[in-house]
Amino acid sequence: MTPPSAPTLETARLHLVGATRALLKAEMHNRPLLSVLLGAEVLAGWPPEHNDLGTMQYMLDLIEHDPANLPWGYFYVVLRASHDGPRLIGGCGFKGKPDDSGSVEIGYSFLKEYQGLGYGTEAVEGLVRHAFSYNAVESIVAETFPEVTGSIRVLEKNRFQREDGASEPGALRFRLRRTRNFA
Repeated sequence: MTPPSAPTLETARLHLVGATRALLKAEMHNRPLLSVLLGAEVLAGWPPEHNDLGTMQYMLDLIEHDPANLPWGYFYVVLRASHDGPRLIGGCGFKGKPDDSGSVEIGYSFLKEYQGLGYGTEAVEGLVRHAFSYNAVESIVAETFPEVTGSIRVLEKNRFQREDGASEPGALRFRLRRTRNFA
C-alpha cells in the first residue's frame, strides 16, 4: 500500500496546500525556497502569530513519525487572486489523525493584514469538508481564548458549539459534530 500524500484543498479563494517535509524545512530555514515550492509570495511578516518554530517542528515530527498523518497535518493557506499573484496569508490544519473516538483537532492562524476578511472562515470550512470526507471522523474540536474574538467568530460561522473541557486554563473549547447529511 502506498503511503498517503499531502492533499491540496480548494475553496472559493484559497489553496490549502498540505505540508510536506520539504515545505516545512523550507519554512524553518529558507523562506525564499518556501516561496518557490508554494508558487506564492511569502510576505516579510511571515509566520503569523501562533505559528512559531515550535509549531513547525511539531508538524514536521508528526509527519516524519507517521506518514499517515500527511492528510492530518498542516496546510499553507495561499490566496489565489491577489493583485500581485498568489500570496501565502496563513496556516491551518489538524493536530494529527482522528483519535479512537473519531475526533480531530484543528487550529489556524493568519497574518494580521488578512484577518477579518473571511479567509479564516473559508479555510476552516475547507478543513471541515476534508475531515468529514473520512467516515472515521465523527467530530472536530478547536480551542481558542476569550480575547481572540475573531477566532471565536470563525468557529461560530462554521457551526461549532462551545463545550467544557478545554486543555488549558482560560481556553474555550468548541466542537462540531458530524451530521448524517453533512456532505
